[in-house]
Amino acid sequence: VVLWAFAREIRLLIPLALEVSRGRPVEQAVAAGKVWAQHKEPVSAALRRLTPQRLNRALASCRRIDAIAKGVEKDDPWRELERLALSLASPRTNPRAAV
Repeated sequence: VVLWAFAREIRLLIPLALEVSRGRPVEQAVAAGKVWAQHKEPVSAALRRLTPQRLNRALASCRRIDAIAKGVEKDDPWRELERLALSLASPRTNPRAAV
């Protein structure tokens, strides 16, 4: 369930991040994406921090973690999930995001 929630949120952010990378202001991308009022602030913060490339890499990590959890690949799924969370929370900024 945790991995599913991460993947779902990443999938929702990717099209918004693409709009921001094309020069659309974060607030306009969030409004056009019909983000719920209570989610606007965290989504806006994520869009200022994350590029579409980082989000696509994060989604690829979700697929890998799923394979690990199913025993297809060898590793610790919880450690990989922790790495994913930390990579998404890192303070690096998206240079194309309008403030």
